[in-house]
Amino acid sequence: MNKNNLMSGLITVCLIFMIIFLSAMSLTYRAETEIAEAEVVRLRETVAGYAEFAERQNISELAEENLIGIREKLPSDFEQESFTDEIYRAADRNGITVNSVEVGEVSQVEENFYRQAIKVQFDVEYIQLVNFLREVSDGRRFATLNSLTFEENDCAAEFFIYAEKIGKE
Repeated sequence: MNKNNLMSGLITVCLIFMIIFLSAMSLTYRAETEIAEAEVVRLRETVAGYAEFAERQNISELAEENLIGIREKLPSDFEQESFTDEIYRAADRNGITVNSVEVGEVSQVEENFYRQAIKVQFDVEYIQLVNFLREVSDGRRFATLNSLTFEENDCAAEFFIYAEKIGKE
């Protein structure tokens, strides 16, 4: 056996060891990559959970702020006169003629939470109506627009005003 055969055998053995070593390294790298990818997925889920929690907290804080705002607009009695005065003032500021205002019966919505319908009929143009409704909705009183009928210049709106009953009736 010559030196050439010995060298080629040695090179072959080295190549075989190198292939085995690289295969082992590749398997180790793949395993570490899979572990790292699983960790990234877990961290993303954790961050998403924190983001969802933070969003719920923000929503809860916003809901609490809105509730406080609504409570400020929710009197302990109906004060229909002040709401109808508000309607007349908003109509006057927008050049609307109020034909009639009817105050409906009080109905219970939930425990200690009541509503009352106020029907208003007036002569109005469209843009006046839009400005009037905006002014009433931005007013100091919590009120919702239940219905609105509009024929030519004659319009009828039904608002619900709300109150929280405190104490015994």
